[in-house]
Amino acid sequence: NKLSFNTFSELKFLLKKKFEKESSFNFLDFGGDKLDFYLDICGEFKNINYFLINLPEVNKIIKTMKDKYNYKNLTILNNLDEVKKNQYDFVFFGSTLQYLNNYNDILLNILPITKKHVMFSATHFYSGNDSLKKFVVKQLNFLPKLLYLYFINLDDLSNQFKKFNFYVEFDRLNKTHISSYDTFKYLKINNIKYTDIFFSKK
Repeated sequence: NKLSFNTFSELKFLLKKKFEKESSFNFLDFGGDKLDFYLDICGEFKNINYFLINLPEVNKIIKTMKDKYNYKNLTILNNLDEVKKNQYDFVFFGSTLQYLNNYNDILLNILPITKKHVMFSATHFYSGNDSLKKFVVKQLNFLPKLLYLYFINLDDLSNQFKKFNFYVEFDRLNKTHISSYDTFKYLKINNIKYTDIFFSKK
C-alpha cells in the first residue's frame, strides 16, 4: 500500500479507507508530476477521475504521455479557471503548497468546490505567532537552481478551513526529510514542523 515515490507514502491506503473500490470520485493532484503515481492509483480505483495541474512545461510532457497511451480518465488542467470548472472529492497538495506565492487565493477558490477531503503532505507549518501569517526562505539544496518556499501559519490556515466546514482529521510529522529550524528561533515561532495534514469536511 505504500508509494515510495510520493511525499505521503500512505496515500493509497488513505484513499482505500475513504472510497469504495468501485466508487466514482474526482481526485485533484495539485502540482502532480508522477504518472507512475497516477497509474498506481488507477489500478486500485477503476472509476476514478484524475485531474492534474502543474506548470505548462510539465503539463506538456504529461499530455504527450496521455495522448500516446490514451489515458482517458486523466484530465490535465492548465490554470485555476480550468480547475474551478469541476468539483472534487479529494484534493492533494504533495509538497506543493509552500511553493505557491498565491496559495491563499488558490485555497479560497478550491475549498468551495471540494466536497470531502484536502491533504497537504511534506509542507512547512508553524503556530504561535498570530502577527506572522507566513514567511519566505531560500531553498538552497537544489543549487544552482534557486527556489523560494513559504512557511505557513497553521492556525491561520485552519481558521480558513473552518469557514468551509473542514476539520483536521490528522496532523503528523512527515518523515521523508529531516529539517532543522534553529535559524528561526529569533522569530519566536512555536512548533515549526514538516507536516502531513489531512482535512475532512463535516
